[in-house]
Amino acid sequence: MRIAQPIVDDLNERIGRLLEVGVGYLSLERSSPTLSAGEAQRLRLAALLGSGLTGVLYILDEPTIGLHSRDTQRLINVLRKLRDLGNTVLVVEHDLELIRAADTLVDIGPGAGKHGGQIVAAGTPAEVAQNTDSLTGAFIAGRTSVPIPTRRREPNHKALTIRGARQFNLHNLTVKIPLGLLVAVTGISGSGKSSLIFDILDVAARQKLNGASELPGEHDSITGWDHIDKVITIDQAHIGRIPRSNAATYSDTFTPIRETFAATPEAKMNKITARHFSFNVPGGRCERCEGAGTLTVKMHFLPDVEVRCPACRGRRSTGRTLYLLDEPTTGLHPADTARLLDVLQRLVDAGNSVIVVEHNLDLVKAADWVIDLGPEGGAAGGKLIAEGTPEDVAKVEGSYTGQCLKWRL
Repeated sequence: MRIAQPIVDDLNERIGRLLEVGVGYLSLERSSPTLSAGEAQRLRLAALLGSGLTGVLYILDEPTIGLHSRDTQRLINVLRKLRDLGNTVLVVEHDLELIRAADTLVDIGPGAGKHGGQIVAAGTPAEVAQNTDSLTGAFIAGRTSVPIPTRRREPNHKALTIRGARQFNLHNLTVKIPLGLLVAVTGISGSGKSSLIFDILDVAARQKLNGASELPGEHDSITGWDHIDKVITIDQAHIGRIPRSNAATYSDTFTPIRETFAATPEAKMNKITARHFSFNVPGGRCERCEGAGTLTVKMHFLPDVEVRCPACRGRRSTGRTLYLLDEPTTGLHPADTARLLDVLQRLVDAGNSVIVVEHNLDLVKAADWVIDLGPEGGAAGGKLIAEGTPEDVAKVEGSYTGQCLKWRL
């Protein structure tokens, strides 16, 4: 030990820095390409903490991405340590907890695109909070917040039940996911959320409904497929340039499908080409709404109104679609999170099911149902810690999500 002690001490210090920045759930042999953008940033921060550099300008782009609210304060402490070494830390961020912890805040706006590009407010967070022209300031001060629904939808008999989930760190998990609701799947980073929803449920759904050949992660069974007829998975990648684009159009999956339909004897007999099987071009789409399913009615001095197309009645949606979303609030201001929630609620109101893997408590508090995994990440995760309404989860002492959530309800 006299020989090994310096090495052990150095290892303890380096691994301690990994814990400090909130990536203690990562195994040391984890390959770099599998890391998220937030994880990569935090690993670099851990390395920089031990460098002892001074007089450096650090520029970080949303380092809280993929970080549970429990670990945000740890990240803030790391950034303050870099500052206290004599460095300048510049952070582009939407997380209100980190924004409130800043020494100086520069708020750019007032809107987005051509409506932005101006410095709306600058100063301490307290000073910006008093600026009535700053939307960020309104959220900091609590004058504005992402609303909590006045009522939550209640589960019915329809549900997807995943039994014996064992992919990666999942501990033979059995989870019942109610359908027809907005469901948030939460937990510490690395707790098994993505393994459950994307490695198992998403792949199994595409195999069951679309005939995909990819095999889902390890599990015993999934029941409840008779309640859904379509699955749409939305991650953080761009999926197209028009409103009707989806994962299938983006990956060009529809091209061989259209060609197959066009090659049938019935299609040839009726002189139907591949264009007739596209909902994006004349011949295949509804020309009244041009494939959008809705018509926009100009209301002059009032906001525009969208109505269902009277010609096609808005068909290619049956109200039995399962939407799976991976942290959709990434890069969103709290005001934009409220807009996103409005869209998700409308999808559920139409009879669909929306499952969101998310850390953002503003979205979680607005969900009908929460499934919280944990208690930690990696080998210490993969268990069902709490489930129910946000209010139910907030009462569970062993749930980190619940403890963070109780201050938002």
